[in-house]
Amino acid sequence: MYLIWVSRWLVGLILAFGVVNAQAQGFKKLYKIPVEAKGAVKLSFIKAHLVVKGTKSKDSVQIETNMIEVPKEFAKDADAFYSEWPLQVAKVGNDIQIQNSGPSVGSLWRESLRQNSWPTWQVIVYLPEGWGFEGALKEGQASLSQLLNNKVSMKMANGSVSIQAVQGEQSYFISRGKLDIEQAQGSIEVNSFLGDVTILKSKAEVRLENFGGKTLLAQTEGDMSLVVKRSDLEVTGHKGKVDIQSDQKKVVIRQLEGTLKADSQLGDIDAEIIGEADVRVKADRSNVTIKHKSSGASLNIGSKEGQLTTARYLKLTRYPSIKVIRGRLRGDSKGRIFVRTKTGNVVVR
Repeated sequence: MYLIWVSRWLVGLILAFGVVNAQAQGFKKLYKIPVEAKGAVKLSFIKAHLVVKGTKSKDSVQIETNMIEVPKEFAKDADAFYSEWPLQVAKVGNDIQIQNSGPSVGSLWRESLRQNSWPTWQVIVYLPEGWGFEGALKEGQASLSQLLNNKVSMKMANGSVSIQAVQGEQSYFISRGKLDIEQAQGSIEVNSFLGDVTILKSKAEVRLENFGGKTLLAQTEGDMSLVVKRSDLEVTGHKGKVDIQSDQKKVVIRQLEGTLKADSQLGDIDAEIIGEADVRVKADRSNVTIKHKSSGASLNIGSKEGQLTTARYLKLTRYPSIKVIRGRLRGDSKGRIFVRTKTGNVVVR
């Protein structure tokens, strides 16, 4: 594994220095496309720096393109290289398609595949209100901002995606890299393989699955469905319902004002609830800690083999297959707390 990691690092280092700046070649183009009805911009590139901005214009979509990097081995004749990687911008019905998915000559395609070397494009799209956007990049970076009432989809195989103040129906996929979302509204669907995902200061319905990257949500509001496998999960300052399915990593929840439903296999759950508690947790080998300040909640916690720890005045009852503590805590904060584990310990305080 170490040798594989080193070889990948060396390839990345070679590629990082194996390009030349192509801006001086004059590859910039500007497209101003008249539109009458709302549609979607659909974009597909192998490698690009993508910027999508909302605009007040209602009668046109403006697109700026530029090839900003050429692989070093093709630098001697950048103009010829540019001509062999044709950029396609076309209006199809109400939609606009932008793509640069490969060269027109098969031998150049094979050479690019062999050396893993591609041109880097810079693409800027000015998107009218209500227009949709569908983007797909093999690698690079993407920034989407100030999009109002739009249907947005962005797929990134390896790179970074930044979302700022986007409203509407949103769908994001990232295989490796990072996805940052801030001040979003509407509905958000996220699928990540090994990408780190952060959602901040957003009011949205969220459906998220992350296999192996880190996941952070802070100062958010709305119903959330979160599925994490080998992913660390932290939720801070959320208002609303949180439904969590966790496998191997720890789940940390701070200042949750709302409903918590969680199902965990191995990863511990550490949750802090404010206001009225509505908690239902099922776990296998996970340890579960629930903090509810001045709690007066109705308590029902149980475990087959784990230890139960809560207020001493509540009685523990042993059954053949489980031990249980039931009763109402004596604080002011009302609600209900239900926890079941097989071997994990349970603490409520």
